[in-house]
Amino acid sequence: MGHIQAENLTLGYSRKEVVQGIDLIIRKGEFLSIIGPSGVGKSTLLMGLNATTSILGGRLNVLGRNLGTIRYNELKALRAKIGVIFQGFNLVSRLSVFDNIASGMLHRKPLFSALFKHYSNQEYEEIFEYMKVVGIEQEALSRCDRLSGGQKQRVAIARAIAQRPEIILADEPISSLDPVSARSVLETLKNANEKYGITVVSNLHQLDYVLKYLLSMMETVQMAVLALILSVTIAFPASLFASRNTLNIIIPGNHRLARFLKNGIYTAVRFFANLSRSINEIIWALLFVSAVGLGPMPGILALGIHTSGVLIKLFSEGIETVQQEPIDALAATGAGFIKVICYAVIPQITPFFVSMTLYRLESDVRSATILGFTGAGGIGIFLFDKLRGYENHDVTTILIIIVITVAVIDRISAAIRTRYT
Repeated sequence: MGHIQAENLTLGYSRKEVVQGIDLIIRKGEFLSIIGPSGVGKSTLLMGLNATTSILGGRLNVLGRNLGTIRYNELKALRAKIGVIFQGFNLVSRLSVFDNIASGMLHRKPLFSALFKHYSNQEYEEIFEYMKVVGIEQEALSRCDRLSGGQKQRVAIARAIAQRPEIILADEPISSLDPVSARSVLETLKNANEKYGITVVSNLHQLDYVLKYLLSMMETVQMAVLALILSVTIAFPASLFASRNTLNIIIPGNHRLARFLKNGIYTAVRFFANLSRSINEIIWALLFVSAVGLGPMPGILALGIHTSGVLIKLFSEGIETVQQEPIDALAATGAGFIKVICYAVIPQITPFFVSMTLYRLESDVRSATILGFTGAGGIGIFLFDKLRGYENHDVTTILIIIVITVAVIDRISAAIRTRYT
């Protein structure tokens, strides 16, 4: 039999059922995390393991005791074997780190010794060992209200270990901590699990972070799509003026004024294309962040301006490769330049336009993930934060989300290309 065993367990408050149909076995020395978004009953299940929440159905055995039929005195003795680490630390702020950790021993100390804080040499050594395990020994005499959140959580862990429990229940121990402190606390719990063989059950809301990453990835894709719409809106008409053959359709003739206009327009559009694409998206993003502030908008503008320069060059080169004969044939009928372009130029270059546009969408999605490093919105903000905090697991999660997103966009792009080629 395991340390904890549940069969068709239903827990709740009064008559309100919160979690239902739970079956689980947790063996001695295991480290188990209950992962899920907020509000699904993780804390209810965790607190049910020391009979804090009501058993409304099924069976729950903890350390060989049936919590559904256990008596009060037996429950009190059982709880002495179960340490609890609370989300809010639950320390006595005005007491020192040493005294808070020592309070975990109160259940096994005589009343007189507890009242006068009398500890034997062995107990002092024991408390100091617990402080070393969690890495808080340098703050032994500091008051807890002067500690950081990560330090307070380590004190709470040491207090639970000082209880000499067989089981530790950790209620979202990293929810209020920064990434670096969160990793340190989880490693501390793991060390306690391995060193003392304590069974550890914790609940985490990592799915909240995954959901947050997915929403940020959606924002990144939206940035790329809006930037692409902006860039195509600029690049398509501009590419007609950056191509010699279509410029001859728009401004016919070879007289001096016509040549002057065509050369001037061609040079100006080409200069804009070269300028906008030669400056990297990150530089554009930094400029727009300083101009319009943090958020997705500078990212959209940065990608839109840079991509418009790239597409002007690609579109114009594609236009200059079209066959001239259909253009001459339509022009010979007396059709205006708009009709000639719509009926003789665009049908020839549509597959090329679609292919280049979709390619830039994939490229813009990848670029948008990095623009968050500058504060320009999207998942890049989280990626930058996790890289700085050496949160490699979260970095891996974010990279997997990016890779999957780019792969999905690639499949969709391939299907659209097949349609137009």
